Amino acid sequence: RAYVKTLKPDVIINCAAYTNVNGCESDRDAAFRVNALGPRNLAVACEETGAKLVHVSTDYVFPGDGTEPYVEWDLCGPQSVYGRTKYLGEQYVRDFCSRYFIVRTAWLYGYVGNNFVKTMRRLGAEKAQLNVVFDQVGTPTYAADLAAAVVHILPRLRPGMKEIFHFSNEGVCSWYDFAVEIMKLS
Repeated sequence: RAYVKTLKPDVIINCAAYTNVNGCESDRDAAFRVNALGPRNLAVACEETGAKLVHVSTDYVFPGDGTEPYVEWDLCGPQSVYGRTKYLGEQYVRDFCSRYFIVRTAWLYGYVGNNFVKTMRRLGAEKAQLNVVFDQVGTPTYAADLAAAVVHILPRLRPGMKEIFHFSNEGVCSWYDFAVEIMKLS
């Protein structure tokens, strides 16, 4: 809060998250601190300073049993610690900040940080054969495209605005299909 008060930003974009889904299950306290309390603290600091908040969230806030793409007004029902803590972070943003955008995304990958593309490329170089699930489908989203979308919506964020957006790249595939394409392009 002190840093935000000193900096006095117009907007804060919260990209921080504990995204290791299995790690969240075994370290619930860390998942709660990063995915829920972190956004809450940013929301409070934004409200105190008049800053706007863009909070990046996830499709894991949904139960994952749908057959159609989720839309912003679909009911949430997270099934994992990761999803529940991210959803709680969204709730804290809504409760403590009067100027926000929540942007939900899915299967994020890029050059920075750990992600599926990096893992597959590393494992593909180390092993002759990989086993990847075929029964989970989604939309891989390039981090730079998400960043461009956030920059695009920022001018729309006016005092009193409270909105949730979904953003992902186009198309759908399984983790297996994604891995095959990663290996092909690598």
